[in-house]
Amino acid sequence: MPRDSGLAVCRTLNIRTEADYEAALQQIEALFNCAPDTPEADRLDVLVALVESYEAQHHRIPAPDPIEAIEHDYELESPPGRAGSYPSATGAAGLVLRETPEELETPDTTWRGSSGREAGSG
Repeated sequence: MPRDSGLAVCRTLNIRTEADYEAALQQIEALFNCAPDTPEADRLDVLVALVESYEAQHHRIPAPDPIEAIEHDYELESPPGRAGSYPSATGAAGLVLRETPEELETPDTTWRGSSGREAGSG
């Protein structure tokens, strides 16, 4: 089946006002799950490009302050109540870190997976 030449896709697509922008967002939402290689997918591509252009001109998001961005990432990676006490990889690896001298002296021979349960217990 031959595809639309693309000219019909572009008819009357202009985003000049906030109302046009909102209407384009609604159309994008309606077309979001369309099949690829269809006129609807072509229209979606054009609408997304137009919205991106409009947002770049009218809805600029300023770059974050570098220090605030680092602090924000640091807070997201720390366990609750333990800001910065664990490297972020320990949770993903299922490691249990010890903190007291007694805990440090006692070997832990069980491996805990990412679910926090001991291996083979579940």
